[in-house]
Amino acid sequence: MSAEPRPVRVFFVDDNVLAAQALERWFGNAPGMAFAGWAGDADRAVSRTAAERPDVCLLDLEMPGVDTIALIPRLGAVSPSTRVVMLSGHVRADDIERTLRAGAAGYISKDEPTALIRDLVARAAAGEVVLSPAALRAYLGR
Repeated sequence: MSAEPRPVRVFFVDDNVLAAQALERWFGNAPGMAFAGWAGDADRAVSRTAAERPDVCLLDLEMPGVDTIALIPRLGAVSPSTRVVMLSGHVRADDIERTLRAGAAGYISKDEPTALIRDLVARAAAGEVVLSPAALRAYLGR
């Protein structure tokens, strides 16, 4: 008898409480996924990522007073095994390029279907660099 595989632990960084609550439902109830917490600001994101050591950190692109792309290497420094993936409603080639250059494991549009977002997060946790279809179109179309 084999043991159940460990769920992918997902942490969220988003200043929008309603978005964070939606993401908690999306991942907390999904097979093979687990909610690892959320933070609404950069300092808390760094401290909680260091403490929780999630498999994937989903990072919102636009948060007040924060260059979230500059936050990517900070998160990686405190938890090197955590894969940081940008999750944004804004899908622009220059943002995707900057995100990947900063060390992110991918870029996902918030407008994608929930099941696809979960699949991309699982693939990022497994070591892939992921781009959602909308992000790939924007990135290749530049």
